Amino acid sequence: MPTIQDPEIIKPTEISELESRLTNLKTQLEISTQLEKAKQQESKPLETILKWEAPNRIFSEKGRRWYVIVSFLFMLGIVASALTKELLLIIVIIALMMLVYLANSIKPTLVVHEITNKGIRSGNDLWLWKNINGFWIAKRDQHLIVFLNLIDLTTHNRIMLLLGTEKPAEVVKILIRHISYLPRKDIGEDLINIFTLGEYQSLSKYLEDNSK
Repeated sequence: MPTIQDPEIIKPTEISELESRLTNLKTQLEISTQLEKAKQQESKPLETILKWEAPNRIFSEKGRRWYVIVSFLFMLGIVASALTKELLLIIVIIALMMLVYLANSIKPTLVVHEITNKGIRSGNDLWLWKNINGFWIAKRDQHLIVFLNLIDLTTHNRIMLLLGTEKPAEVVKILIRHISYLPRKDIGEDLINIFTLGEYQSLSKYLEDNSK
């Protein structure tokens, strides 16, 4: 009389191995899909999405009183260094005084910034999306600035682009399609950065402006 054989029981270890293989296949498929999208994107011609013109650095006209006060402070530093016989410090103060004078007497040049389908171009430089790991906007002396964090740390890892008269909400709307808006904790904001780079602006402010 024929007997019914018990079905083969799959062991838990075999199930775990099958799940691991399935996960690896999904990962490989995702990588292949991303590579294919990247190749298609690279093969497309460079197209400008948004373009604006702005100064290459922050500049504000200084009056005679400002130069008198700053010169007086520098002279005090030179005198104090001379009394303490700090020759090197005197040289540093004089060099700093010249830099301050040049930075506030020579007007900045205008630069064309472009957001393209492949990345961001400023003048003759082009930074591809894959080389930018995020951005944020800061405000300094009534000027709005877009900061880009680059992945390649062997060169300058932070790029500053003034917005000029361009609407920040429009710029943010396009950029967040390609790169992340970095939170405050990721940019290392402190008193020195606030003074030199500007005050961090939250993303919600521009999303709200854009929704109106």
